[in-house]
Amino acid sequence: MNQTPVETYACPFKRAILHGGFGCEKSVRRVAAVQSSIACCSKDAQARCKALFELMLGSARFALRIDGPADAVPNGKLIRLQAGGLLGMRHLLGDAADGSPDRGADVVEDIHGLVARACGRFNSLNDLPFDRVVRGMTAYRLKRRRPRPADPRP
Repeated sequence: MNQTPVETYACPFKRAILHGGFGCEKSVRRVAAVQSSIACCSKDAQARCKALFELMLGSARFALRIDGPADAVPNGKLIRLQAGGLLGMRHLLGDAADGSPDRGADVVEDIHGLVARACGRFNSLNDLPFDRVVRGMTAYRLKRRRPRPADPRP
């Protein structure tokens, strides 16, 4: 059986998806050796998400104390930016179960759908009230990893 490879594009929200609790109907998981990554299978969706990521980054620089280019931002801050920003958008659109971006289910099942709803409601990503989205970023706390069990060997 010969399968045609799907053309993929870099996902701007890959850290949120890999961190857990986030998904996207346009995402594809790629595994190379022991490293896992997320890609987008739609050029248009990736362009819209990339524009949203850039707007989020610009809006959150002061609140998250981000200096320098996006590729020099520490992983933890990028996860807060992406995950907290998406949860802030979910809250802004009225999708949060209990009215707060950091409580309830910290889940966004379809990032593409969330971005499409935001564009539909506000006509443009530039028109989003990013001050309210940034609140979700500052309220978001990274999940703590469980400590590794002690080595039982003497």
